[in-house]
Amino acid sequence: MFELASVSKQFTATAILILHERGALSVDDDVRKYLPELPVYRSGPIRIRDLLTHTSGLPDYMKFDDPTARHRTYWVNEDYVGEFERQQNNFPLGFATGRKYEYSNSNYLLLGVIIARVSKKSYGKFLHEEIFAPAGMRHTFAYESPQAVPQPPPDGCLRAVGYQEGKGQQWRAGWGAPPARNERYLSVGDGGIWSNLEDMAAWDAAQRSGTFLKPATRTLSLIPTKTRNGKQNDYGCGLELEFKNGKLIGYGHDGSWDGFRTIYWRDLEADRTAVLLGNRNDFDPYDILESLDELIQDD
Repeated sequence: MFELASVSKQFTATAILILHERGALSVDDDVRKYLPELPVYRSGPIRIRDLLTHTSGLPDYMKFDDPTARHRTYWVNEDYVGEFERQQNNFPLGFATGRKYEYSNSNYLLLGVIIARVSKKSYGKFLHEEIFAPAGMRHTFAYESPQAVPQPPPDGCLRAVGYQEGKGQQWRAGWGAPPARNERYLSVGDGGIWSNLEDMAAWDAAQRSGTFLKPATRTLSLIPTKTRNGKQNDYGCGLELEFKNGKLIGYGHDGSWDGFRTIYWRDLEADRTAVLLGNRNDFDPYDILESLDELIQDD
């Protein structure tokens, strides 16, 4: 089992689109409909679509100064929502919403909160019921609290620890899950999902078969962002997009967090999906992905 890091964002986006398709919310809704704690920014409302496509302009929540924790030993999503208002003077909106694309984990943290508030279930429980279980992802979970981590690991499926190279070429543990480690920052939506290759293969199969979304809704994930600065930004809803001569030829996402390096990539031209999961920070999934492509093409 590996921490997927930002590969988690495609699951968050899918959960939002499930709720959109059911009419529980709309991607064009003002986010303050669900997050009234957020400031009223002078540039206009931030829509759910702006969070999905990283065009909100919101500051990075990871830079906030000492957010108040509701749990004694760890922080969760709800601890950060009110900080956008309380710390607005030090962390204002970076640009007028919709003017440009700028990747920010804050967008997907807040989407995680919206999922929980609209569904009236925790983020992890909603994803388990609506995505993980239907896809046959037997081991996957969201590390949103210490209690959310299966104990003991089912079927002998052990959890990796992420390692980073420190001084003197000594490796140090950077991130993990119980029983190996107990982390303090348990925000989810932007990351926080743990999975393995078997479950990621099940996820890919479910995606390709249209298990979760109607084709028209799924297409929303694969449309590039067009911003007011005149640029087309090759990011859909929780997915990085690759085009050739105006045609979509691939999509996916990578992730990096405290020693974990991950990637999920769907090559539409080759009709092939690659998933690479690593737990040391010198692991470059793109280098290995390129080498795998060359090996397969030469075979």
